[in-house]
Amino acid sequence: ALWYYGKKPHSPVRKALKRPLTTSFGSIVLGALIVGISRSFAIMAAYFRTSVNVVMQLFGLCAVLIDNVLSNFNIYGFCYIAIYGNAYVDASREAFELMATSGLRGVVVDDLISGASIALSFAIGVICSGAGWVLTSVISNYDGDKTLVVYIVSFFIGFATGVIVLDVFESVATTIYVCFAEEPYLLEGVNYPLYRTLMNSWYKQQETKEESESGETESVSSVHSSELASEV
Repeated sequence: ALWYYGKKPHSPVRKALKRPLTTSFGSIVLGALIVGISRSFAIMAAYFRTSVNVVMQLFGLCAVLIDNVLSNFNIYGFCYIAIYGNAYVDASREAFELMATSGLRGVVVDDLISGASIALSFAIGVICSGAGWVLTSVISNYDGDKTLVVYIVSFFIGFATGVIVLDVFESVATTIYVCFAEEPYLLEGVNYPLYRTLMNSWYKQQETKEESESGETESVSSVHSSELASEV
């Protein structure tokens, strides 16, 4: 956020750690709990809705309803906590309203970013597992009964490391989206290519929205015209 607003304070990491470890610690913990539950229901909804079992589809519908209720509690609230120090509930609501009113809600690809992070973390886990195989089988010539344990532990270490590291990039992208929704023209002086990319995406989203709305208006008008013609 400091980078976006063109500020370069001395020791930014220390200042960035001060708020989450002191005054905003409880808000971040509460937000992490709610966002984790919300994402779990989103994954459950996506899984159950693909099932042919009626009971599973009902569970999926319930998961969708709960996920919609929890949609106001989102990752954008963490940005408001970091910038303004608000409580999580208020910050999440204000950030969600900002993204909705600015028209950026359709531009932001939260699921794509999260999915890419998980996929890359999984790939890192596989690479670490392969490295474990190289160390045990090729270099050390170890043929004991603990090789499978080494592969599994190596995978989870790599996966966890990937999730932790890539979550930082997801947080950076989310912060830029929120700051852009609040003060879009400040980005022009900080990073012009990124500014043009986001503005082009926003314009395309607005054009698509206007076209869909005009199409719906024309369809309604045609229905009314046909009804009047039938009455005549």
